[in-house]
Order: sequence, then C-alpha cells, then structure tokens
Amino acid sequence: MALLLSYIATISMSAFTIPPYLGYFWAPLKDSPEISTAAAMGIIVLLMIVNVIGVRETSVINISAAILDIATQITLIVIGFILMYNRQYLFSVYLITGHLQNN
Repeated sequence: MALLLSYIATISMSAFTIPPYLGYFWAPLKDSPEISTAAAMGIIVLLMIVNVIGVRETSVINISAAILDIATQITLIVIGFILMYNRQYLFSVYLITGHLQNN
C-alpha cells in the first residue's frame, strides 16, 4: 500500500509542477489557473492511459524521454561552450599551449 501511495503522490506532484514550467514557453499555463489545472489533469489522464495500455509502450516512452533528455543536455552544453568562450582565444591559447596566459 505504501508503494501505491508513493506512485500516486509522484504522479500528482509531477502533474502539479509541469504546467508552471511550461508556462515560460506558453504564458496561459502560468497566468490562468483553469488552463494550468486542465493541463495537469491531462497529464494524469495521459499517464493513466499509458499504464492501462501496457508495460511495453511505457518502456518506449521512457526510452524516448531519456533520449530527448540527453539530446537537450548535449545541446545546452554546446550552446554554453559557444556563448561562454571566445573560440579564437580558447583554441589558440589554451588548447595549443596547455595553459592560460595573462593578457
């Protein structure tokens, strides 16, 4: 029973926190409690349908989400390197000589 309660709590917390995060991309999710609540209920219904359909489909969704997560993290790392470092300075000084020189 404790495990079942844990699963229910996890689903409700996920459904409660996802709409405000997505609100940064679509403002009505952050501004309107009705739309945010409807989105949370939609997430719960989607998870319920996936669980009713079966374990195989759930594993496909989990693998797809993991691949999307890894791709997003790699993209953020690449963008970070591009924006944080001056490529000319990075490649000419740090990589060639192996240390940073004072300018």
